[in-house]
Amino acid sequence: MKQKIKKSLITASLMFSIVVVGLAFAPHRTCACGQYEDGSQLTHFINTAAERIIGKPVIEKNPNPLK
Repeated sequence: MKQKIKKSLITASLMFSIVVVGLAFAPHRTCACGQYEDGSQLTHFINTAAERIIGKPVIEKNPNPLK
C-alpha cells in the first residue's frame, strides 16, 4: 500500500514539474493579431491568479516589447 502511494506521489510530482517547465517556456499570446506580452504562460497564469486574489499583478511585464 505504501509503495503504491509513493509511486503515485512521485508520478504526480514529475507531471507537475513537467507542466510548470512547459508553461515557463511557452510564450503568452494575447490575440491572433500578432500582439503579445513579454512573458510566458506561467507568468500570465501567476499574474492572473494574483490579480483575482490581491488585485494587482505580482510579476511586472512589458506589454509590447517591440516598442
